[in-house]
Amino acid sequence: MPSDSAKISPTAYYTAQTWVRLGLPHAELFATRRGRLFLGLYRVLERLTGAEGGESLLLRTLRNRHATLDAAVLACAPDRVVELGAGLSPRTIALAADHAIDCIDVDLPAMLARKRELLARHASPALKASLARLWRCETLDITAPEFADRLRTILAGAARPVVVAEGLIGYFADPTKLQIVAAIRRAFADNPHATCLADVRISNSTPEATRTLRLGIRILTRNRGAPPGFASEPAVLDLWHRAGFTHAELLPLRDTADPPVMSRILLARP
Repeated sequence: MPSDSAKISPTAYYTAQTWVRLGLPHAELFATRRGRLFLGLYRVLERLTGAEGGESLLLRTLRNRHATLDAAVLACAPDRVVELGAGLSPRTIALAADHAIDCIDVDLPAMLARKRELLARHASPALKASLARLWRCETLDITAPEFADRLRTILAGAARPVVVAEGLIGYFADPTKLQIVAAIRRAFADNPHATCLADVRISNSTPEATRTLRLGIRILTRNRGAPPGFASEPAVLDLWHRAGFTHAELLPLRDTADPPVMSRILLARP
């Protein structure tokens, strides 16, 4: 394990293990002892808070989020997919290896080093050969002033690029959210076929149903928690419009059970 692995958020390990539990393609590549530990701790938390019984709200939310994003990406027929804050997500591995799509993971140095280490250890020779042609990493801080220019360079030459941000933008305060989304819009320039897909959290009126989820997030983010979600669907769309996108829509939920899952998927185009 890299010496700076402590810099990696526990949420990266937790979600990676969740993808294993949900049986996502290639997720087993990123199974780790830390991931199993954090997933186990959350399940203990559910029992202690009396939230156990059936599939948890967090697991339902993550399942809906990931599945909706995957379907939306393929519906765009992309020739390049860039995942921001990619963490240990298997998405670009599956898109590159199983769909022959050019893919790029963007994240901070420690995270990308950990992902490459796990791939080197667990991927088969055939998978490594496929990824050598279609998958690569780029170290980049999405809050840095040069983010828009760097992303524009990464997208150069793609006719139908898709930028994915899963479990990322929602952790920032509103001004930083706007800064990041506006930078993505600038990177798209005038390409009408470029697409941004991101999850957004809309506050709901059932706090008792989300108590364990909020506590779990606070534990996994070392007591930072997450900023409040958007107040309404119009508030979500307004941020993307203020960032310069002319088209923004919230995709239908796949999971419509009660209580409602905590995130929606937004699709935006220039």
